Amino acid sequence: MKGFIACVLAMVPKWVEAPLQQPIYLGFSYDEEIGCVGAPSLIKRFYEHYSTTAHVIVGEPTSMQPVVAQKGATNLRTMVIGQEAHSSQVNQGTSAIHVAARLVTFIEDTMAALVEEGRVDEAFNVPHTSLHVGKIKGGTAINIMARECQFEWEIRHLPTDTFDEIYARFEAYCAQLSAELQAKGKHVEITTEPLNVTVPGLADRDNDQVLRLAKDHLPAGCCDHAVAYATEAGQFQGQGLQTIILGPGSIAQAHQPDEYIDSEQLEACEAFLAKMGSALERPA
Repeated sequence: MKGFIACVLAMVPKWVEAPLQQPIYLGFSYDEEIGCVGAPSLIKRFYEHYSTTAHVIVGEPTSMQPVVAQKGATNLRTMVIGQEAHSSQVNQGTSAIHVAARLVTFIEDTMAALVEEGRVDEAFNVPHTSLHVGKIKGGTAINIMARECQFEWEIRHLPTDTFDEIYARFEAYCAQLSAELQAKGKHVEITTEPLNVTVPGLADRDNDQVLRLAKDHLPAGCCDHAVAYATEAGQFQGQGLQTIILGPGSIAQAHQPDEYIDSEQLEACEAFLAKMGSALERPA
């Protein structure tokens, strides 16, 4: 995952000595993995103090192919509070686990509904907004109706969808389910909190110049791609900066116990950066 950083830092001595007619800025953020937390303040400072027209290349593993679109991402935690009772007396309590199970099923059904509505972009290998529950826990014993159940989930939305619209469907179902249960005399509370500020998607727009800059210094035959993983690219684009994602290595090799990067990819990235730097030099 750090291959791009290594390549960029290796180029710094050459760039420092080069007669650049345009500056090259290096931006390093933090907490990207937990929701791109660090980038907004970096982008704000850069925009206010350095440049409002810079072209941005976000270094992520793209196999050195330019990526022009990515999905947005939001992580969420939902807590369900029911009413404990002995499991032999199911009419006296409300199982938070059973309620949570209905919510989890609705989350998956929402994803299917979006596909049925034709909200699909074939540029992505998962061509629709995806909703996924990754963690769930609750209950105290097999013979006790669970008072609490908590699950953590995510929405990865297409650039053409919005988090607010997708989440509103879940929120409406929570209200409907709560009303149905309360009408039967069942006690239930459902609350959801975001675990990160929504990471915006990157749309394939307003990128002609940075895309041309990249392709001019990449091998012939490179083509535009879209990725399902989230990066800070959409945050830069949201500030009006032309942005693409480009870097050595494959996402298929990332987040594995034996995560690695092919040396050929590092060499390709270094060659690209060298050519790009030369293009930014003043004519002799």
